[in-house]
Amino acid sequence: MKNNKIAFFDIDGTIFKGNIIEPLLDLQVEDNLLEKSFADEIHNLHVLLHKGEITRDVASKKIVETWAMGLKGKSYQNIFKHTEDFIKNNLQNFYSFTKPLLKLIKKTHNIILTSNEPQFVCEVILNLFGLTNVASTIFEVKSGVFTGKVIQFNSTLEDKKNSAKKFINQYNFKQSFAFGDSITDVGILDVVENSICVNPSKELQEYAEKKGWIITNSDNVLNLVNKIFSLKY
Repeated sequence: MKNNKIAFFDIDGTIFKGNIIEPLLDLQVEDNLLEKSFADEIHNLHVLLHKGEITRDVASKKIVETWAMGLKGKSYQNIFKHTEDFIKNNLQNFYSFTKPLLKLIKKTHNIILTSNEPQFVCEVILNLFGLTNVASTIFEVKSGVFTGKVIQFNSTLEDKKNSAKKFINQYNFKQSFAFGDSITDVGILDVVENSICVNPSKELQEYAEKKGWIITNSDNVLNLVNKIFSLKY
């Protein structure tokens, strides 16, 4: 493994426009898989976060805890299939660079998706792009149904850094990549050689400028990575 290369990709805001959680929640409510009160609580947490009334760390953990509780007693396979249908109906919301960039990097690197999304969302995206590794939030499942508990968080900067370190220690630091868009993605961006901020939030951009990381946008990231490959690899 030490001779292999690694690349981390955040999902929401980095390869997918916006976030998956809120529209997926609304569809779960519409299809009677989730009570509306749980979706309303999560939407309100997003509002409080954008107003600056709660921190990102608090919001991120509370969001997945609420969602896990809302799915208590539901079949994992039913939720997975419903999520799969949602993703397939929203392929246009993946940035156009996503598929060719993943294809390019997959030739030489082991790709790790990393997200606060629960495992059933990440598993659908893994299957979609032919990937195998993920660091995600995990909702507990027993006998094929959700228990209402979160048994692994991948919500905060520290959560992401800790999960990234479990992978990065098995690979070479040299030629490693990470792609992110928000301040919590510092957890993956800070442990690789090539830290690439795609459409970064103001907070991440300010941090990235201090660190000397690459700052780009969704229109230019594919060309930029192609240049890095041609120059370095």
